[in-house]
Order: sequence, then C-alpha cells, then structure tokens
Amino acid sequence: MGILAGLPGQRTVTVVDLPGLAEGEDVADYLVDHSADDLLAAVEEHGRPATCSNVAVVATGPDAESLRSLIKPIPEPEPYPVDALGADLAAVVDAISEYTAVPAAMAAQSILAAVALAVQKHGNLTIDGRVSPASLFCMTVAQTGDRKTAVDAVALSPHRDWQDAEHIEYLRLMQDYERDLRAYKAALKRAESSKNKDRYAMANAMKAVGDPPVMPLAPSLLIGNMTSEGLHRQLNEALPYSGVFSDEGGSLIGGFAMNRENVLRTLAEFSSLWGISNELRVRAGAGLTNTRGKRLSMHVMAQPDVARILFGQQIAHNQGFLPRLLVTWPETLRGTRMYRRGDLSAFPAVTRYNQRVKTILETPVDYLEGRPGCLDPRNIPLSNEAYETWIEYHNRVESQNSPDGPLDCISGWASKAAEHAARIACVLSLYDRLDVDSISLERMQDGIRLADFYLAEMYRTHAQGENDADVLRADTLLQFMRAHVDEVENVFPSKYLLQYGPYAIRDAIALEETLLLLQSAGTAAPIPGSGKKWRLI
Repeated sequence: MGILAGLPGQRTVTVVDLPGLAEGEDVADYLVDHSADDLLAAVEEHGRPATCSNVAVVATGPDAESLRSLIKPIPEPEPYPVDALGADLAAVVDAISEYTAVPAAMAAQSILAAVALAVQKHGNLTIDGRVSPASLFCMTVAQTGDRKTAVDAVALSPHRDWQDAEHIEYLRLMQDYERDLRAYKAALKRAESSKNKDRYAMANAMKAVGDPPVMPLAPSLLIGNMTSEGLHRQLNEALPYSGVFSDEGGSLIGGFAMNRENVLRTLAEFSSLWGISNELRVRAGAGLTNTRGKRLSMHVMAQPDVARILFGQQIAHNQGFLPRLLVTWPETLRGTRMYRRGDLSAFPAVTRYNQRVKTILETPVDYLEGRPGCLDPRNIPLSNEAYETWIEYHNRVESQNSPDGPLDCISGWASKAAEHAARIACVLSLYDRLDVDSISLERMQDGIRLADFYLAEMYRTHAQGENDADVLRADTLLQFMRAHVDEVENVFPSKYLLQYGPYAIRDAIALEETLLLLQSAGTAAPIPGSGKKWRLI
C-alpha cells in the first residue's frame, strides 16, 4: 500500500460504481447501451476520490490471485541437497546449474535420472530377500522456456553418444542377420521340397537345417514414445534396459483428457516395470511380451498445467504410478539468467561425468543363460550399518503416515519413501563402483536425505492435485487467452478457441462450460451483441 500511495497518478483517479451493471460487467458493457456523455454524467454523480484501498481493488479485482491464475499457489521449495549426490555428481550439477542458468533441483534431477538409466542393468537392490531394480522414475515440473531441454542435453550426452555408436554396429549385425535369415529360409525350403521323403524324413531334414538366426536387439537406450504399444515393441525388439526420457510430458499425461483407458493401461505397465516383473503379456500387434529381466528408468519433464492434470487424477494415485515418481517442481529463474561465457562440455566435472557414464554403458552385462533379452543383474544388499539406519528411516516415516497423521495426504508416496531412499542409495553406489558389494552407511544416509527432499516436494505440491478438473481446464484456457490477447485484440471468437485453443476445450460443450466458469470467476466475459465472442476482463 505504501508504494501505491506514493504514485502521482493516484491523485487523478476517480472510482465509480456504474448503475445497472450485472456482476462481472464493466464499462465496456455500460457503453453498449449508453453514450460517452452518459458515462461522464455517471462519473460526476456517482464518482468518489480514489484511496489506497479502492484503487487496489480496482487494479486487482475481487481476488488478485484468481486474476493471475485459478490454481492454488505453491509454497516455496526447500533447497535440493546437491551434496548428497556425492562430490563428483554435485560438481556436474553445479556446473549445469550455473552455466545453463537453471535451478539446482532441475539439474540434479536430470543427472540422477541419467545415472539410474546407465547403472540399472548392472545391479539390483536387495533387503531381507526382497529385490528391487536400480531404476528410478523421475518427473520435473517447469514452465516453457525454463531450459528443460538444455539440461537434459547435457545429462544425456554420453548416453546418446553410446547409442549412436551402438547403432552403427547394429546396422552391420542386421546385414549379417538378414543374410543368415535368407540362407536359413532357402535351406528350410529345400528340406521341405523333396518328393522322395516321407513325413519323418522331411522332419529330420528340417531339423538338420538348425535353428533360425537370432535378430540383434535394437540399441534404443533412450525412447520418447510413451504409449503402451511403443513400450511393448521396446521390450520385444530392443535392449532389455532403456529409459523413457521426454521433455514434453504432455504426450503421456495429456492422454487423460482423450483416452483414459489407454493411459491407465500404460501407467499400469510402467508401474509394473518399476519393480521386478516376470509377467507374460499378450498385446494386439505386439504379440507375446515377457517382462522378465527388463529394466526401465524414466524422466518426464512437464509443464505445470500438464502436471496438475496428472496430480488431479485419483486413478493415477490409486493405481500406484504417482507414488513411484520422484517429483521436483522448482521455481523459475526467468529474468535473472544472465549469459555466462564458457563451453560446458569442456568443464572437468562434466568431462569426468561423460567418461564415467561411457564406461558404465560399455561394461558388459549379465544375461540369463540362453536368453539374451533378459538381464540377470547381481543383488546388492545394505551393509549392517546402512540396514539399521534404513529401518530407522522406514519407521520414522511410517509413524507419521497414520490416518489423519502428518503424511496422510501423501500416504501412497510416504509408504514408498524408504524404498525410494534405498534405491537412490543403490544407484549412487553403482555409479561410484560397479563392483560394489554392499551399500555403505554414507550412501544410505545420502539416499535418505534425497528421499526426504522428494517427500517434502510431494507434500509441498500435492495440493495441485486437489483442483477440480474443470478448474484446471479453465485455468489452462485463461493462460492461453492471456498469451494471445494482444494478437486478437482481446476478441476471442468461439471458433478461434475451438480451432487454436488448448486441446481440453476443443469441444463446443466443454468450451462453453469453461468460458462460463471464467465468467463466474470474473476473468472473462461475453461481448454483448457480437455473437459467440469473449474477452478478458
């Protein structure tokens, strides 16, 4: 209020409540049925001098926060415990954060997910006979322009280099395979064609041809296709270890607005692969898929409106996908990102990281005997000290996860907090040494610190899922209209919104309901006498 009171313009402001206006209408509506002289007369008769309070009301409307967004604000995040990653990885995160000008949490999330992608094929976590893969499912929520793609480009650079090199070898192997396959088919045809052989002689001749050649596995380590069909193709035809890494999470999450059944099926399959899966699945077009010995890590980067859709889906909570995610929602740094000189790839910390990941990816893996598409990683237990510390952490979180307890609102995630902590510790231990024989107390403590951060993030952001789906849709439309208000001179025909607006409102009924909700919130109004045209208030 003190700043407002000092503005010279306040002395020339008059506030007037125009007679005859309905709720949500303003001077533009008044002028539809009145002249400019009528307006001046109304100001003369009903106007009153501006004060700090009534100018603030006129400037911000009945609810300042609702004019910015219909969504509940998010509290400030806790600092990401970067040092818990270990000195080498912390140095990489610091370099990325400084030279790409992104929050440390975003850089750390990308590095942690990228490390999990590399090490997951080399070991499993085991606690009291229970086995979990060294895989992580991560999600980063950031706005457009917050440089999500730039961060992942650095974190995944060694993975892409390895994948490119493997693809060259794969093309050579495919040529050999196709030649062998043609020779096999020709030999099989000759064995079948003899007229002088009875059934048994023909069977023996065909058996003598031998087994068909085995098609080499496609080296698709990084996949962006998050559909159920794409996942099945990956499991059947490609490496048994891979990562779903996408900087446009809307391709998965946005499906809730279009085909909930497909999305539910996909999330169920992702959730299954988060653990040790030994299932046989039949899928139309993909045949029989065996998930045994497969490993999958994930890092989905999503915009806030997309993340709210996922958080608001009770089905994603109940099905178990959300509790499996490590989520971070850092604040934007836009407006403070001054250019920094320097080639990030030449920094010693980044160079060491690239070389370490390259070594991990090039290290041979163990497969089940006779099954080249099924991994057989060794199990890595906790050391005695780490085990006792892990139990203490498990019990500490569980004691706060009772009905009506402090963590009841995120009970699903809290129930998995201890496993998240141990998985993170396993991932970091394998990055340190692929031949590690047990998880140390120090690494377990690091895993707990990181799990506590993600627990706090889930608690901080869970309210974003409490918004009604209609409110989420209305806020998405409101932000779209604000972004295009100058382009259309604040005149939004319904046809324009149906054609160019957010996908969720590209339906006449949905659009009408959403616009009426914006009208009731005092953020938009129909333009009288213009047909189906709307404007922002």
